Amino acid sequence: MRAGQSSIYDTIIIGAGWAGAAAARELSSKGRKVLVLEARDRVGGRAKTWSKDGINVDVGCSWIHGYKEGNPARTIAKDLGVVAHLPKAAEGVIYGPDGKSSRTAMRED
Repeated sequence: MRAGQSSIYDTIIIGAGWAGAAAARELSSKGRKVLVLEARDRVGGRAKTWSKDGINVDVGCSWIHGYKEGNPARTIAKDLGVVAHLPKAAEGVIYGPDGKSSRTAMRED
């Protein structure tokens, strides 16, 4: 906003992480006038990617939970062209204090 201008907002969102972004997007799509306030010098909250020479490394949060179940982050990511790499399903493995997996320990008993 420029000096001398004023606006009236019906919603103020504190934080421009995924939750704040999803809330702002949803409310804006319903016609609300939204102001998002962020303390950092960037948006994204814990989500941050370090990039250099075509290499991208996730240094923030590493999972978007509920991606297939309708997490609003999925729609935002798709709209922004972010490609999600979903892991293949894997069986859980539990390691004991001796460093052996529960499967190994069960076979030995």
